[in-house]
Amino acid sequence: MACLKDERGQIIIILALFISVLLAELSLVYTQNILAGMESSTTQMTFPKYAIENLRHIALVDLKKYAENNPSGFLEYAKMIDKQITEIYAKKGCYASIDIIDVKYTSSDTISCYTVRITFFNSGVDYEDTEVVVC
Repeated sequence: MACLKDERGQIIIILALFISVLLAELSLVYTQNILAGMESSTTQMTFPKYAIENLRHIALVDLKKYAENNPSGFLEYAKMIDKQITEIYAKKGCYASIDIIDVKYTSSDTISCYTVRITFFNSGVDYEDTEVVVC
């Protein structure tokens, strides 16, 4: 075999190998960035901030309006709302409830205040709060 006196062919092969290794490393970095972005977006989607805010709004604002306008049917309405909330959140794979613990009435049979327990559980967050709502 004859010895190669021209080294340009060897340099081209070495540069091609260097460029292919560089491209492989860049594709790994790009893949890691995509996976990190997907993980952070999934975490943000599953964090129940807005679900808890909605439960608190129902318990502290909507039920208060109903208690002021219709005190005689308040407990039945609250139980119906709690049942619906439990069913809706169960379909999402969570547990949520709004329980009326105590209701205090005035002498004219209007509601002066009630105590509500807001509960939310999913795979990542456990939230439980008890509030006294003054009507």
